[in-house]
Amino acid sequence: MQPLREPALAWIVAFLAGYTAYLILDRSYSAPFGTPAGQVVLAVVAGCYAGGLYWLHKLSITGGPGRFLRAETSEPGQPAVPPEARR
Repeated sequence: MQPLREPALAWIVAFLAGYTAYLILDRSYSAPFGTPAGQVVLAVVAGCYAGGLYWLHKLSITGGPGRFLRAETSEPGQPAVPPEARR
């Protein structure tokens, strides 16, 4: 994992654990989620949260650097041929 992502992940997990503990301990706060409409709202909020985490994950993926010392070859073991010479 990249060094900058580890503290962010720790904060996300800590916040989620703290919020879950608060919901369990304070029943008056989580009472509206006990109704059918509350369950729908809770599912929407959880879906948005999961979507945001997935989006952050996709944003953090980076590709490797491209080759810059030689051109791509058509087959392994063959000498490199510049793209303009392949015509």
